[in-house]
Amino acid sequence: MKVAPMGGSLRIFFVLSLLAVLSASSCASSLSSIKRCTFPAGFSCYDYYINRDGYVFLDLGQATGRDINITGLGCNTTNQTPGVTVHPAGGVRVYTGSHAQVLNSSTLLQCCENLDEPCRARLTIQYSYGSTPINHTIYGDIGGPLEDVYDNWPEQEIDSGAVYLQFAGATVAFVLMLGAIIATGFKR
Repeated sequence: MKVAPMGGSLRIFFVLSLLAVLSASSCASSLSSIKRCTFPAGFSCYDYYINRDGYVFLDLGQATGRDINITGLGCNTTNQTPGVTVHPAGGVRVYTGSHAQVLNSSTLLQCCENLDEPCRARLTIQYSYGSTPINHTIYGDIGGPLEDVYDNWPEQEIDSGAVYLQFAGATVAFVLMLGAIIATGFKR
């Protein structure tokens, strides 16, 4: 009994499926090192770091149409809504269309306790418009690797090299395997 040879398109499908599985597992570990920060509309993370002791350094941007005064901050690593635990002395003024450091070495907020892995936390930010006494509250999420940041804001680049190298390696492997499949397909 003769077995029909595997068709070219079936070989390519098999190799692509194998590469997808291998690439997904190797890239999944690097996804935990990606920095991410989200807030509701009108607010943004201009920049932030989580240092090796679990403290968050946050430069908050806002475009609400009015100047705001940050009056309190809080965070936790559970899915529960964190209470406000830090009150910056005199508040932190953030002008509309601009940004300001609301958490730094003089206003410390420790969010992460498990210092062996990347941090993911929920933030509470309490603010008022100008000098009004009415407080408003927003909630956001941050996550990323713990970094060597202990002073105000060192000039650091986000290290995406590991993700890039894994992608480049998978691409090279794909091209080499595709070349081998095509070459063997033409030898009949």
